[in-house]
Amino acid sequence: IPCSNTLGQSVAFAVEAGLGQASRMGACITPEFGPNVRLTKVFTNMPLVPDKPIDFGVTEFCEACKKCARECPSKTITEGPRTFEGRSIHNQSGKLQWQNDYNKCLGYWVESGGYCGICVAVCPFTKGNIWIHDGVEWLIDNTRFLDPLMLG
Repeated sequence: IPCSNTLGQSVAFAVEAGLGQASRMGACITPEFGPNVRLTKVFTNMPLVPDKPIDFGVTEFCEACKKCARECPSKTITEGPRTFEGRSIHNQSGKLQWQNDYNKCLGYWVESGGYCGICVAVCPFTKGNIWIHDGVEWLIDNTRFLDPLMLG
């Protein structure tokens, strides 16, 4: 089966399967590899025990960071909050997410003659499991009362 989203949204499936969390750039960020993953779907009738979604602070981190949005040359990635309203045909209205304009991303790929990937390159989670992630995760888990002050 081709690796497209025609049979279902790969990032949404990955999040529901417990692989990671959805990010501002629209990718699935995993605890081990950050956004450096290539998602695909496998359909089987083999009995499997399902995993549950995980939360390791990506949503809160992305709300504050915005680095991918600032560095995006096509301004595809929104700096605004998550919303239920889609920005283009590539977004699913009714789903709370950062609604990015992927038409701009595709247009930039065509104009520049290839893949961009700046959003992945600048994402702090691309850097691997470094000490700052442990610190951020601890802060998110233990200082939720400060969220309104930190996130505006």
